[in-house]
Amino acid sequence: MCSFSLDNWINRPNNYQVSENEAYIIWCSGIVIVENQPCDLLSLAQRAHRDQLDYNTLAGNFKLVIYIKQEQSYLFFGDNSGSQFLFIDDENARFSDSLLALRAQRGTTAQPNLNAVADLVEFDRIFGEKTLVAGIRKTCAEYYYRFCGGKFASFDKKLPSFSEMSPDIQFDNVLAPILASVQEEKICAVCTGGTDSRVILSGLVAHNISPKLLLTGHSDNPDIPIAQKIADTLKLPLTLVPFHEQEANWLEKSFCFLDGGYDVVLGYRHLKKARLVNSEGYVAEFGGVGGEFYKNSFCLPFRNGHIRNKKKHLRRILCGNGNANRACFADALRKAKQENADFFEDLIQKGSQEHSLLAACNYVGLEMIKSSSGAITNGYASVCCKVDPLVDRRLIGTVSHKHPWTLSMHLWQRKQIAKHCPKLSDIPTDQGYSCTVKPMFLTKERLKKLYFYAERIGARVLRKFGLRYRDAAPHYWDIDYKNAREDPLWAASVEYCKSVGILRSNVQDTEIPLAQTGILLQIGMLFHENFQNTYLKYNQSFLNENNSGGLL
Repeated sequence: MCSFSLDNWINRPNNYQVSENEAYIIWCSGIVIVENQPCDLLSLAQRAHRDQLDYNTLAGNFKLVIYIKQEQSYLFFGDNSGSQFLFIDDENARFSDSLLALRAQRGTTAQPNLNAVADLVEFDRIFGEKTLVAGIRKTCAEYYYRFCGGKFASFDKKLPSFSEMSPDIQFDNVLAPILASVQEEKICAVCTGGTDSRVILSGLVAHNISPKLLLTGHSDNPDIPIAQKIADTLKLPLTLVPFHEQEANWLEKSFCFLDGGYDVVLGYRHLKKARLVNSEGYVAEFGGVGGEFYKNSFCLPFRNGHIRNKKKHLRRILCGNGNANRACFADALRKAKQENADFFEDLIQKGSQEHSLLAACNYVGLEMIKSSSGAITNGYASVCCKVDPLVDRRLIGTVSHKHPWTLSMHLWQRKQIAKHCPKLSDIPTDQGYSCTVKPMFLTKERLKKLYFYAERIGARVLRKFGLRYRDAAPHYWDIDYKNAREDPLWAASVEYCKSVGILRSNVQDTEIPLAQTGILLQIGMLFHENFQNTYLKYNQSFLNENNSGGLL
């Protein structure tokens, strides 16, 4: 173990495997795979230090920090999929696995990054290296970093583009090495009503793994009966983690648990699940994040490989949720939003250079996944490693070679389930479809899907004329947003956002969509005058439901 303080590297101490010899100290969070084998950290550190490491041979979900004793320097990076990352404060020559730790060091001088805020309120996520705190950035999956003499430098990992990746990588090539590195009794898995988590479960079952199944949600969550049927079929225990009853100071605990990087209302359910995972000693939680790549979610408007009207297409991908009520926001935020446009154009251009619409859309999709699920995974790493095999870049690369028609109706997922655990194929999903690959059933479900699309198109046409086809069903978490607005933190956050030009000075609560409650709280709490007290009280103590909090 490290026997002395290294002031430039600020970390959560309960989160790391630490290895040390006469040359290096290595901190590793998560699961590292090298050339499809569990990793020897000291050997990896030596190769990385000597610039002999091929970063394309790395897989898994992890972040790694290497201290080189002789040089008194650091080398650090996250995994190639961007699921875990670190934060850098260039001005103060510090880096950390915690945004809140670096923000705390800045005290009252901390200011919001309006470009990051513009991303968050428009897209529910922050793209690129930006964070909500001006002057603090996060590491990118495509780079590794060195710190020496008070300066940071980034270096290209030289990861291949999607068009250069092998189309022959199989799901099992990604899953098997991870399973070889962790004991079965240390594994749990998310079980929902969708196809993506079912793919992961089928792979675990094929490897004779019997994980405990977890599902979070309210009692009226439509996933519950489906998850129960899956659990009964597999004869595995299912635990529902409810979050309809909020404890005292639930917003502060959620905020600190996910490191100020995620909607504090929605983040509470992840905290509730993390408490169970922590109490039962699991080191890996498997889930289906990233399944959008395998079901044509990012490339619906296929145009013979040509992108027509890039901005319109990009907005269609990014803005499907429609959460932003632009009338709420001040002019300064609108200006910041325009400044972000070049970043999106660069993503599309990167894919265009590969002469593939699918590759272009998947670059955008990968950035979306990294910036949304990554915020959860990175905070969750303080408890255990969230393992999401579907975000593996190599596996995503395989579908970048496919025509989108071969991905429609979740065909990739259906084939994996049929291959690894066919008894899960006939259980209906949350959308009312099966997971079968039988041609007759597939044809019937395609027709059902066409009818669904026709309904959606008709509803849009009616809305243009001011008519409603059906009243939109409320999200079952809306009640949590309403509860959050009764907390004094909500009013304080709104006032702060008004004072710095995020919200209009005369905006009313009724003008702010419920769906933006959690992110406005996230912003307000990050810069609230009581931030320091909240950070000290709840950091490291949020896992204990009955603990009022203790100092670090």
